[in-house]
Amino acid sequence: MKRIISVLLVLLMLFSFVACNKEEENVEESNTSTTTDVIESDDQTQVLDVQRMDFGGKELAVLQRKNTNTELYTEELTGELVPDAVYKRNAFVEDYLKVKLIWKDAEGGYAEQKQALSNALSTGEEVYHITANYAYYAAPWAAENMFLDMNAIEDAQNHLDFTKAWWNQSYSKEATINGKLYFMVGDACTSAMERVECLTINEALVNDILNESTEEFLNHVYDRTWTYEYFLQCIAQMGNGADTGMWGASLQMNSTSIDGFLGALAINTVERDDRGGATPDYDDERAINIGEALRTLYHSNPSVNAKEGWENGINPFVDGTAMFYGGILKDISSTLKDLAWDYAVMPYPLWDENQTEYRSIPHDEYSILGIPSNVYESTEATTAALEVMNYQSLQEVRPALYEKSFKQRYMKTSFKAQMFDYVINNTYYDFGFIYTSAMGTTQTDGNAGFHCYRNYIRPATAPGGLGSIVETSMSVATTQLAAFIEKFN
Repeated sequence: MKRIISVLLVLLMLFSFVACNKEEENVEESNTSTTTDVIESDDQTQVLDVQRMDFGGKELAVLQRKNTNTELYTEELTGELVPDAVYKRNAFVEDYLKVKLIWKDAEGGYAEQKQALSNALSTGEEVYHITANYAYYAAPWAAENMFLDMNAIEDAQNHLDFTKAWWNQSYSKEATINGKLYFMVGDACTSAMERVECLTINEALVNDILNESTEEFLNHVYDRTWTYEYFLQCIAQMGNGADTGMWGASLQMNSTSIDGFLGALAINTVERDDRGGATPDYDDERAINIGEALRTLYHSNPSVNAKEGWENGINPFVDGTAMFYGGILKDISSTLKDLAWDYAVMPYPLWDENQTEYRSIPHDEYSILGIPSNVYESTEATTAALEVMNYQSLQEVRPALYEKSFKQRYMKTSFKAQMFDYVINNTYYDFGFIYTSAMGTTQTDGNAGFHCYRNYIRPATAPGGLGSIVETSMSVATTQLAAFIEKFN
């Protein structure tokens, strides 16, 4: 009997050893290999309809800004979570379609990228097949015959399906004019997530000063009592920051936090018509009241530290001397990642309880994807590559960035993670934000479109009465936008 037991124990140890080794091999393989199977699901928005294809190693060139080129491309596996996911995503696309992705950087910023694309178009050759563009400046290029209308590509050549989960439905709706869509945001555009505007809270100060637990405080969002007025009440509890060195809120005196408030408080920007066109509409009393309130917040509220310069905005929060900080989600994985104390994220507030929804606006430096207008021989390969790239970004890159790099890493409790989800799920794109630079030339007219509000709030000395500023801006914007929209007819 003892001999039988001994034999059984030996066999058990052997099986355990083999299983452990196999598990270790699987873990090692998972760190270096790329998934080659697509996901099956009953939810058709999650299913990739593009079948495996063989384009014979066709080269597809992607034009991107040099200063943001790691968003879509990384040269090799490094052991870093998000870059490795990007690398594996690209390898998946190449294997699935038998194509070769070629990465081209435009030196400088958006102007240099536009020039590089213009030069390429003038050759008549397919120099570039996909472009990743600076959203704010690139959107008006849609009217310059530089890009294909992705809704008009012949079905036999078009593998893009913007009803799928890896494409942003809000952007699709807001960017479409008269049925035409020249750019799109998908899960490959990680900058669209990283640049979502939000408030970050110092949990200890919320707990001690407001006498609320973090969970109780975050529940104001769900209860719809998280309004601008309540935000003011909260920061007032910190007193006069100049006297105490402690601030209710630390805000960058720039477009990041100002646009965060303007978008979240739901200033009307345009009136859309049934054809998808738009006319400026940001001169109502509610919008004027919001603009005046925000100027007071940034310049006259003693509980607010609002200064030019990114460091001057974020440093008081990092130092633990500010209850709120207004920034973007990327701050969490960069400057705030090593904080020793606890914090959470939440949306900017509602203007009042009559506002129907919270809005989290991506700051306008995110990337939008387009196809140059002279891509005609490689249309099918290009649309297939875009579709598969964004599909696989949902499977591989988004989880790496979102679940592991953002939510699990920094939102360590379930209710904080749920609030993080809530911010992301309320990401909102607005026609007026997307096409603001089509309503005027920002280089010569700082009040292009509804940005007249930003440029009223920001200066140390008010540039005049807000009502008259908005009236002038609306006059210019109405003419400019009408001419822009006409090009889509």
